[in-house]
Amino acid sequence: MDHLRKADLEIKLKQALREHQHEGLNMIGNTEQLLHRLVDAVEEWTEGRPLSRQKSA
Repeated sequence: MDHLRKADLEIKLKQALREHQHEGLNMIGNTEQLLHRLVDAVEEWTEGRPLSRQKSA
């Protein structure tokens, strides 16, 4: 993986983590939600899509 692609992935993951923390889901027991969010971020990155700003119910 080249440096620019790696940096882009890092940005996507940081965005996903910030969103997770902002929504208050960073407590113990919510690892499944965090994992799902990170997997979505990687999937969007591999497909070249912008990170979605979906709000979970």
